[in-house]
Amino acid sequence: GFAAGQPLVAALSLGLAAWGRRGAAEGTDMSALAVLARALAAAWLWGATLAGDAEARLLSAVFLASAPGVRRTELAVCLLLWLAYLALFGQLQGSCAWAPSLLFLQGLLCGPARVSNEGADHSTLRKRSISDTRNMPQPHILDVMKHFPNWMPPTQKEVRAWKTAFALEDNLLAAYACAVPSALLLHRGYLYLSERHICFRGIAIVTKSLQFTLPLEDVKEIRNGGSRDVATLVLRQPLHARGKHQGVMSVDLRGCEAGSMAIAALLAKAGCGDGNMEDDESEDSDEGGDDSEASPQSSPGSLIRKKSAASAALAAFAAEEPFRSLLEVHIPWLHVSELVGEFGAEGWQGSSLLGEYFGMQSATELCVAPWIEDAGGDASPASPGTPASTVKIREVTMKLPVPPAPMCPRQTRVTTTYCLSCAPAGKDVSVTLQSSSVSHDVPFGDKFLVQERVELSPSEGSGVKVLKQGRCVFLKSCGLLQSRIQSSSASSMTQTGEYLVTLLKRRARPPPINRSPSLEDKATCTVQVWELQRRTTIWSKNWYPPFLPHDGRKRWRWVDTSYQKHPWTVATNREMAADSEAPPVEPQQGWVPLGDWALSQDMPGECDLEGWQYAIDFYRDSRYWGSDKFGLHCRRRLWTRSFVDKDGRVDPASPVVFQHRRSVTSAAMCCTKR
Repeated sequence: GFAAGQPLVAALSLGLAAWGRRGAAEGTDMSALAVLARALAAAWLWGATLAGDAEARLLSAVFLASAPGVRRTELAVCLLLWLAYLALFGQLQGSCAWAPSLLFLQGLLCGPARVSNEGADHSTLRKRSISDTRNMPQPHILDVMKHFPNWMPPTQKEVRAWKTAFALEDNLLAAYACAVPSALLLHRGYLYLSERHICFRGIAIVTKSLQFTLPLEDVKEIRNGGSRDVATLVLRQPLHARGKHQGVMSVDLRGCEAGSMAIAALLAKAGCGDGNMEDDESEDSDEGGDDSEASPQSSPGSLIRKKSAASAALAAFAAEEPFRSLLEVHIPWLHVSELVGEFGAEGWQGSSLLGEYFGMQSATELCVAPWIEDAGGDASPASPGTPASTVKIREVTMKLPVPPAPMCPRQTRVTTTYCLSCAPAGKDVSVTLQSSSVSHDVPFGDKFLVQERVELSPSEGSGVKVLKQGRCVFLKSCGLLQSRIQSSSASSMTQTGEYLVTLLKRRARPPPINRSPSLEDKATCTVQVWELQRRTTIWSKNWYPPFLPHDGRKRWRWVDTSYQKHPWTVATNREMAADSEAPPVEPQQGWVPLGDWALSQDMPGECDLEGWQYAIDFYRDSRYWGSDKFGLHCRRRLWTRSFVDKDGRVDPASPVVFQHRRSVTSAAMCCTKR
């Protein structure tokens, strides 16, 4: 009869184990399961002892060692009695003796049962109701929560699991997947952040997992580890673990970059003091008070709060991935100092520079938050008109259209954090605008950040040098789609960079030229356009416009000397430009052509009879190009055309005049020869 009941009890033990694992993950009360497991283990152990069956004894001891909800002290006592009984009959060498013991030792290596820095028994604390509106987060905590990376309100399942495991009189703000390393193992679980506590609860299959609670005031600081997904919590007091004689003064967090940044934001807010935090709303909403005292000079507490919020927002740009250069353009007759006011304006809407920039991206539901300013490492703002180094932080939310792609919506909500910094550069200033964006509605949108950096600096001669860089920072792996996300993000950042360059060129103002009345020469310019083609294989005889994804703007076929779309291009799309047999470029108003488009006679380097040069890729350096096409699948040739001012006469003997009466606009400066 005992042998016939083995399958039934084995199925029951497996069911209890599965129930225990699921309950541990969801935070279900395990008290009833523990009583049932103890009763079943004791009854089965007694029955196996009477039966004298080695197989039954092995099954009994294994179930006893893996029974969920049974304390380890009870397991140790039962196993000692079990080994003593087997030693009495001389069966210590059998698998029914050492297999359960190894299973029990493996459970001990999974870490201490429970770690607490408060010394309180959380099981005796009163549980709070989810619907208790009196325990909602305070307004100053809500200000910090919106700076959490990819913050989403915790689900009811996460709140229930956190309450069951810790039962704290607090409010849960966020939950993140995390791992905490110990001496031998890596404990994986969830990091819970509340208003006053940092909690961790590991998930183990067999035994109890690592679990600890840290009051926020016991955390001294958080430091970045060797990589961006490793952080260390430095404690003010030792954290004592059960079974260890000495406490630890630091806790490592792995695979939880977003959680580490959220902890940094909480610590920055907590550093302001309780008295200052309660006045956040009252200072902003007290409009009927004496503005003459509040406006010109901020209180020390508000300055500390702004500096802490700025430091927390700057953490979004602290990644190790290098920026990739996307666009570099020189814009003449433009001064950086004239753009500082537009970049730092309070409102980025309407006809402002950034307002037109968002309009060109078809942005809707634009919401711009106020600036948080930190000047020169000090909390006081810089005085107007001085080029002192300043840093400003603001957040912008909007809706942007999504390019057609499988599984993607037509629009997505985007949250972007902007960081504007100005520094003196000789007689002028330099401006750096950084942005970190997250898309909320696209697939894997919460697993990566798209970060851009636009640098505007005075050039050596005259004008402004515009450099745009970008990168894609992955918070979690996106598998095979990671490279696709990087390429599409780079293409999108390049396109938005061209939008910004176009707006900057519109703000360039050429200086007036004093013309002598006796001067009869006319202004002429020669426009140079590269024609680019590529073939599918090195043996193919057919050539096509560049068609590979990484070709970027070269797919227009007709490009300027920097391989960008020519600013005088009249074709509205790539297909129209690719079908044109001559450069689809027309002059700006006020210029007329001297002749038709023709192949350049002064090509840099060697070329074939048709003017083509060949290489393995579209290099800008002429040293990599030659006239032999064998084994090469890229080619280019240079087209030129001269234009003249329509208001004057041209000397037939000198069709190209190098003295200009009226200058060419900035749109043509990058591709003209005068």
